[in-house]
Amino acid sequence: MRPAASDAARGALPAGWLALAVALWSLETFGLSYLVQRVPIGDVVGPARMLRDVQHWLFRFLIAYGFCVALLRLATPGRNPAATRAEVGASPDPARRTRQALWGLVHLATLPPLAILSARLFAPPADGWALRALGWHALEALAIVSLAAAAAPLAIWRRWAASVRGTAALAAVPALVAVLAIDASQRLWRSTARLTFELVRAVLGPFEPGLWSDPQTLTLGTRTFAVQIADVCSGLEGIGLVIAFCGAWLWLNRRTYRFPRALLVLPIAAALVFAFNVVRLAAMVSLGSAGHPDVAVVGFHSQAGWIAFNAVTLGVIYAAHRSRWLSVAGPGAAVAASMSDGAEVTAYLMPFLAVLAAGMVARALSSGFEYAYGLRVVAAGIALLALRDGYSQVRIAVTARAVFTGVLVFIVWVIYARATTTAEGPPAAWSALPPFARLAWVCTRLAGAVVIAPLTEELAFRGYLMRRLVRAQFSSQRYAGVPAHALVVSAALFALLHGTFAAPAFLAGLGYAWVARRADGVGEAVVAHATTNLLVSAAVLGANQWQLW
Repeated sequence: MRPAASDAARGALPAGWLALAVALWSLETFGLSYLVQRVPIGDVVGPARMLRDVQHWLFRFLIAYGFCVALLRLATPGRNPAATRAEVGASPDPARRTRQALWGLVHLATLPPLAILSARLFAPPADGWALRALGWHALEALAIVSLAAAAAPLAIWRRWAASVRGTAALAAVPALVAVLAIDASQRLWRSTARLTFELVRAVLGPFEPGLWSDPQTLTLGTRTFAVQIADVCSGLEGIGLVIAFCGAWLWLNRRTYRFPRALLVLPIAAALVFAFNVVRLAAMVSLGSAGHPDVAVVGFHSQAGWIAFNAVTLGVIYAAHRSRWLSVAGPGAAVAASMSDGAEVTAYLMPFLAVLAAGMVARALSSGFEYAYGLRVVAAGIALLALRDGYSQVRIAVTARAVFTGVLVFIVWVIYARATTTAEGPPAAWSALPPFARLAWVCTRLAGAVVIAPLTEELAFRGYLMRRLVRAQFSSQRYAGVPAHALVVSAALFALLHGTFAAPAFLAGLGYAWVARRADGVGEAVVAHATTNLLVSAAVLGANQWQLW
């Protein structure tokens, strides 16, 4: 083990705190971007519009640039942009801790005024716009510097910057190419949308005798239902996503594949996603023409694409692992080599993935109201029952600590909801159901909220992800020894699952993670989560606050 001083001299960055800083910066950027973009871009003119465009493209470049720097550093033998907690010293001196804590407080202090300025940056009146822009950029610079200084001393950042000087200059080229490629790819959308239109028309022709089409507007349909193939329906987004995911998988498991032939996975996956997109659009026209236009437009239109993406991604990866021609070790062995505790991973993740898959299917069959919500409960129940032997270490415990945390999260959740949403009654589609069907749906929804969601989400985010961020063989990592950065990163990813309620969900994730760490087990976190959801459900049914569901 190298002493802390030598690591500082080498300019090594602490990986844990660096991950924490990146997670916080990502969440803050997401929130600030939302506030800035509340003003429609069409309402921004003149110099303000120019600044907004510059910010838009500069932000894209910075993301691509950071990714390229990290990738080039990782690809350089003997170089690593970050060091582990042990390498940089587990116990820095008290003065350093105090300085970093003060920088963290400075960073937190910049967030409220930065949020206020973000909401007003491009809003009318135009008078004083330049002063607001100057203040916004000054606060943003202070926020970035203070967050970096809270993660590691500025001296280490300077040494690290000096050590990556050559890489930093080289990374600017691929980053710039990537940004320009974004603009170029957007110009392909129209031509690709036309190709998609022609293919959908060819697929539907034999099955819909009354099919009509308008090549000028890329619209086609039947007497009762029609769709327009917009640029975003071209399939390019799906192709980009599947290439990114499969490419990342190949990189992470590069020792188990035969290169360069394994790269054939990428064009195969892209072609399959494009073909599924054509089938999806054709099926949507047929579904709408069959008398289910609401289901076709609301549920099927969005969810069928995600179902296809997941099916193609998982299918291609599975086939690649089974192929002796692509895999070094042969069928199934690559999986075992890259995931030695695969059975435990499956036990902790499969119920959550089952809920996600069932939710996609249920939403695809819906017209706004999820009649088939019970599919989630059934899918998760089957997974939990089938994998019950993997939960021998999970001890559900009702404690004052767990209940108190659950109540506290509920209070935060309700305060946030009152500030950001308006009270809503039950959906009209639910009210139109027969009394028995309404009762059955509510009971199913309660089971999902109070039992299934706490179990599946805590197993996935606290049981697996939080510990996996610390150690590859996560099952050997004690909850009590999980460092702060793993709590924050897992809570941030948990927050992304909750859409507009991401802010209180982030705090909830921190609370449940704290309970799991204090209890040295995930059981109390499940109880805390269930307590929150039970109180939320009571507010929905007892106080007519259906927007919380």
